Amino acid sequence: MLPDLPLKRRGHDEERHLFASVVGAAERVTLSRSAFSATGREWPESPLLLRLRLARPELDEESAADVLAGSPIPVEAAATAVAVQGDRAALPDALRDAIRVRSRERSAGLDADEGSGASADIATGLLEIWREFDTPPGARAEVPLGPYFGWVATERRDAEPFITEVADLLRCPWQRFLRRELRILPPPDAGAALPSPDARLRGAVVHQILERVVEASYGAEASRDLGQRLRDAPIPVVWPSDAVLEEWTLAAAREVVRREGVAGEWLPALLARSLAPILARARALDEARGPRAYGAELDGGAELPGAGGRRVRFRVDRVEAADAAEGSSAAPVLVEYKSGRAFVDGVHPTTRTRRLVQTLARGEGVQVPAYLHTPGAAGARLVFLGPGLPDERRETEFDATDEAVLDAFRERTDAVFHALETGLRPPRLISDPGAASAGIGEACAFCEMQMACLQGDSAQLGRLRERVDAPSTALDAASLALLFGSPSNGSER
Repeated sequence: MLPDLPLKRRGHDEERHLFASVVGAAERVTLSRSAFSATGREWPESPLLLRLRLARPELDEESAADVLAGSPIPVEAAATAVAVQGDRAALPDALRDAIRVRSRERSAGLDADEGSGASADIATGLLEIWREFDTPPGARAEVPLGPYFGWVATERRDAEPFITEVADLLRCPWQRFLRRELRILPPPDAGAALPSPDARLRGAVVHQILERVVEASYGAEASRDLGQRLRDAPIPVVWPSDAVLEEWTLAAAREVVRREGVAGEWLPALLARSLAPILARARALDEARGPRAYGAELDGGAELPGAGGRRVRFRVDRVEAADAAEGSSAAPVLVEYKSGRAFVDGVHPTTRTRRLVQTLARGEGVQVPAYLHTPGAAGARLVFLGPGLPDERRETEFDATDEAVLDAFRERTDAVFHALETGLRPPRLISDPGAASAGIGEACAFCEMQMACLQGDSAQLGRLRERVDAPSTALDAASLALLFGSPSNGSER
């Protein structure tokens, strides 16, 4: 059999013969090759071209840049070819030309100067991104951290943020920036599960029902200002009959599903049925205490001491009288309801207080210390209505003596106001500056904005570490707190 097997060298001879036939088929032949792959990796030159260059050194040889100069091919293709070659000197002009031509095609009705200015701005932005992300490791320290690291420069000097914005900025400033400021929507997932009564939908409906239970006694014309309501006497909280409660729940479920744009005609009924245990727990807690309320979903604000007159606005779930005696006003207790899992739990109240301090770093439970900063408030109550807790641990009271909670809140709101005033909205790439690897937090694990984030990019994580660890880094404690999610890390550095 061996004599019948073709020799490998015969295949090489055949390739050389075919190459010679092609080259000799015309008086003038142009040979071209791909020097780089689509990802920018350099490809080795063919041995046939190497042998030809050695045999005919007088043949003219041109680079791709020389060929593309004045070429009739589209400018976008020319810019792409220059970029793939890694020609850093030629790329800026090629990119500006490509964007100018494309912009002129898309906006024929624009003024010439206006279109030219927009093209220059786009080209400048893309070049800055290119310089930041395609910088050799040895020169990375010379390139400042850009907008993808959160330096977006949307300053708000006189901001009075809502407490929900404070929570979002503590959880992840970059996520908040993409969702709320740029209003970027996640790409649709064709393989996603069908709509279901998730925590967001359940929470929205539960809060509507809890509001209606109280506000049904006040009427639609009643003021929603917290200060105005506190001038009146509180009234007892009275729940409706089971039949009426079912009607309210189904109506609220339909409204929430429609408002959120969730498809599925069957979803409101399923959502309403899933809320029966949660509402039953809320009702049982009220019937056991017999509270009197000033109102529900009232607008108020917290004055932060020592913060230069800074103020945080909020809409409180419910405001109750501190005592249950009828016929007179009493100091208000501001109540925050949570329909999901209990992130503050423990047999002893001091344990729950300690866990609340820990959760403030990720934006959970920030309403409680904000309520404690409300003028005239006797305290704040955190109520969990989700499954898995005994009734005696569903409610936790806090007051102005909980200094650990108040101090932690002030530290973190300092970082939030720093973000608003300086335009810093960084992604949480590192949970601890001394950690060996990036800390993927809870906000990152299920984030819909992962495709627009540097999380998981080891090269950019290395840039951040180099910049933070550099002796010349001029990042204050508030900036480090935003980067790492922990004011203590920033202050230690």
